[in-house]
Amino acid sequence: MQSFGFKGHCPYFLRHSSGVILLAHRVPATSLHWTADEAKTWNGPVRIDPVGGAYPSMVELPDGLVYCVYYEEGKGSSIRGTRLEVDSKGVRIVAKEN
Repeated sequence: MQSFGFKGHCPYFLRHSSGVILLAHRVPATSLHWTADEAKTWNGPVRIDPVGGAYPSMVELPDGLVYCVYYEEGKGSSIRGTRLEVDSKGVRIVAKEN
């Protein structure tokens, strides 16, 4: 079994059309790690949102952006989302929707 060498809860994987693999998780904040070499090495974390988001999920949109959706934990929680630009050089936040 492989250990990734970083901590997180509720992992969610997505392979982007560029070949980059994304791994979103919720601890210590809503973040993701990414790899462009078939998981031999990992980059990140990229902090998507400072809240402790729960159960992230991702989809690649027709324009190649990735939409990550999760919910904010705690009283009055809400569904939140972030659009990401992904390529072999990295992951960049394009827009947040709260």
